[in-house]
Amino acid sequence: MKQLKYIAVLVLAAVVFSACDDDTREERRLELSPALPALDFTAEKGVQTFILYSGFPSWHISLSYEDDSQWIDVWPTEGDFDGRFSITVAANPTGYVRSSILSVYAGKQIVYQLPIRQTGRGFSLALNVPDNRKTVAAAAQELEIVVTATGTWHAEVTKGGDWILPGESSPIRQHLLISENGTGSQREGIVHFAIPGTDAELDLYITQTAN
Repeated sequence: MKQLKYIAVLVLAAVVFSACDDDTREERRLELSPALPALDFTAEKGVQTFILYSGFPSWHISLSYEDDSQWIDVWPTEGDFDGRFSITVAANPTGYVRSSILSVYAGKQIVYQLPIRQTGRGFSLALNVPDNRKTVAAAAQELEIVVTATGTWHAEVTKGGDWILPGESSPIRQHLLISENGTGSQREGIVHFAIPGTDAELDLYITQTAN
């Protein structure tokens, strides 16, 4: 009988201890100072340091996607109880807004999230051709146009498609294949460059002399 009472006391103590532990877990908090609803940066490089107040014995930080580490650097990414960490964002060379979410974990549980946003520097487009006008000889040839842009651009021949053909391209170059001019007269073609969805666009005028 005494043994049964002893076991009952142990079981009751375990239940009370477990309940207290659950209460302790529920009361644990994690806060950042400054307490920002989101972290917003301009297109320039920026740094923000936070003081972290934690009721958790350990924590670690991660970003939404692995690729986000190419423009966001967090240090340190883990710690015990209270601590501090810094967020550094690289300058944004594009016109596009980019964003991520910083998550603070205690074990496998997310206990804090902070959106991070960085504006773009506006959309622009330019060619290495003075006044966007190029005169070429009558012979067949290949032109290499260097493109400077703050977004993903596209080139399309809008005039002269029978003798100007788009060749290989890269984020900073567009090759144009020019056929021989056997018409006996000068001709003009137009290649339209644009960053889709923006007002960044221009026309390259190509004049080919006659034989």
